[in-house]
Amino acid sequence: MTEDRPDFERDLERALASHAPPPGRHVLERALSEIARTPQRGARFAWLTDTFASVEWSRAGAMVAVAAVALVVGISIGRATDPLASELSPPPTQSMAPSQQPTRPPSSEPTTDPNAAAPYGEWVRVELPDPAPGVFGGGTPSSVVAFGGGYVAVGTIFTECCAEADPAANAGVVWTSADGQTWEILAAGLTFEHATLAEIVTDGERLLITGTYAEPEADAPGFPRPAMWVSTDGEVWQRVPGDWVPSVVRFHPDGRIIGPAIGHALSNGTPYSTFQESSDGLSWTEISANWAGEALDLVVAPNGRAVAVGTFPPVMPAPGDGQLPRAIVYTSEDGRMWPRPKGVEGGARLTSVAYANDTFLAVGTVESSRPDGSFLSDDAVWTSSDGADWARVADLTGVGDTARRVYATGDLFVVVGDTYPGGLMNARVWVSPDGHDWAQVPDQDAFSGQNNEIMSVIESDDGLLAVGRRWDAESGHPIPVAWLASP
Repeated sequence: MTEDRPDFERDLERALASHAPPPGRHVLERALSEIARTPQRGARFAWLTDTFASVEWSRAGAMVAVAAVALVVGISIGRATDPLASELSPPPTQSMAPSQQPTRPPSSEPTTDPNAAAPYGEWVRVELPDPAPGVFGGGTPSSVVAFGGGYVAVGTIFTECCAEADPAANAGVVWTSADGQTWEILAAGLTFEHATLAEIVTDGERLLITGTYAEPEADAPGFPRPAMWVSTDGEVWQRVPGDWVPSVVRFHPDGRIIGPAIGHALSNGTPYSTFQESSDGLSWTEISANWAGEALDLVVAPNGRAVAVGTFPPVMPAPGDGQLPRAIVYTSEDGRMWPRPKGVEGGARLTSVAYANDTFLAVGTVESSRPDGSFLSDDAVWTSSDGADWARVADLTGVGDTARRVYATGDLFVVVGDTYPGGLMNARVWVSPDGHDWAQVPDQDAFSGQNNEIMSVIESDDGLLAVGRRWDAESGHPIPVAWLASP
């Protein structure tokens, strides 16, 4: 809990977002969301966009270019009929220095021990059918769930690279497996044409995919609009009408589906999030005010308490402007009433959140300014018992390491990321029972080769199942893969 929270909350209250965007104006919000999900590292960003761009960066690069044009011409995204709307003031321009952090007694200081024996320490890698051999982006799995006695994974074929990429050229892919070892591609026809599939979730009866859809345009890149697809069997899918839908969704214990939708006010680019709910995933209703700040991930505890994490402002500041992001959280007792977000820490951004063992855990980055005006980022872990008051408990990664996402698998937290020594990325996995003490899964054959990237992890019948990709060293082509880890 930061000492300057009252000032920050007052800033947020002044900066309430006024309008939600109509169809077709989500380029900027989606691009910024994806960039915030994968914090920028200067050398990595340049290398990825110039060569084998990762899923997040190849998508974000294209959208940022289109969004810049949209801002210049002043596209209006106002919805004057929104009864919750209020005027959006410019965000604070003063320096946001990191606040004093809560400390714990030295006897309980967290440890990040790469030599400690980690649960699920042995991993095996298997290849998935490649839906686009030889195509630049291949078919990259981004998310997986257990469903119907087996597993369903989703991903995207990225046919073009970097800022010149047209998101309308992408296509979604669905893989299914009975055991996590042998996979097949679902023949979904034109269902996922022009789609980018980000995440799949389930309550055991329904499947929902979130992502974007880009309608092709003549002589211009398509606009990637937030999109959602719903299925009851994993084979037949229906796209949700409209494009003002949540970018992240979770099932609530009472049967509702909830999630934040992200918008931006083009007058100053300030982001806002408004929460929505649905009974079937096909029809959505706004249930909150438009709170300033960007909600990037969401978790719902078994008792119904919901927590979303994000940043304000979410964009990477320009060198020398003195403004750093601030980590924020949105907390709801029931997933329906959402008070305004609270500041957690200055100079930080939260990108992923999970719940296990009566603990909410978030991962993100802490940014500090160098004398030359550039920024230094370190990955860290925050925990909370109630989703409202948070403390940073561990700086998770070492030199060259990046933490991307956190998952709850049974009674354990699993953080996945990568390391970046010598210009090549490779997978990293950390495991913890409480968020305080961490063990790193050792390097092994399953992570060997050029650029293994783990995108999603779930608990399986025999341990853990993860999906992602590896880049073939000879062809430079990404190959879709899965990993299996047993206790």
